[in-house]
Amino acid sequence: MGGLINNYRIDNYELSEQWKSLESLNEFMSSRLDYGEYLFSQKQPRIKEIAVYKTIDSLKRSLSPNAKMLGNIKIFMNGESISIIKAPSFLSIIPHILIDNAIKYSPPDKSINITVTETSDEIRVSVNSIGPRVEPNEQTNIFLSGVRGKNAENLVEGSGKGLCIANDLLDTFFHTKLIFKQDYSISEIYKDIRHHPTKFSFALHKN
Repeated sequence: MGGLINNYRIDNYELSEQWKSLESLNEFMSSRLDYGEYLFSQKQPRIKEIAVYKTIDSLKRSLSPNAKMLGNIKIFMNGESISIIKAPSFLSIIPHILIDNAIKYSPPDKSINITVTETSDEIRVSVNSIGPRVEPNEQTNIFLSGVRGKNAENLVEGSGKGLCIANDLLDTFFHTKLIFKQDYSISEIYKDIRHHPTKFSFALHKN
């Protein structure tokens, strides 16, 4: 009987997580539609109140199944933030791009760590993973549309537009930029390409 109860609890937990993932995906798709409407109409975007930590945690839930399927990659949330900011409804596109890239470029069996913290005047978000080496002379160019590092190009297909979109949204609506860092002192080889701890971060000023 104990085994049946435990299995029931596990099944219900998994169903609950799957339902939350579907809800998160639906919310993200809605934000994508809002972003498409903004690009097409060039009208002022719909502004809404957004709980940043909760929004990114929802993204983590929706992207975790894909990360597990692609390479047994685990995604963890760290930090704490309870603040709500007023921002375009498609704000979630920014962290989605960063998390999606981290999954795409990560070697298998690695972890992605998302950290959300806040100070008195801003909310700070970082996505830490293992990614292909970006040469020092490439680091400023990866934020240009259609531009990718040579190691990234040799690893997986991509458009080279994601980081540009995220950076432009941050610049347009928050007057800030993405920050990129790699720790060259730690490295490993995957598919004949050197990989390093990689960090993308940004800050959102509180309203």
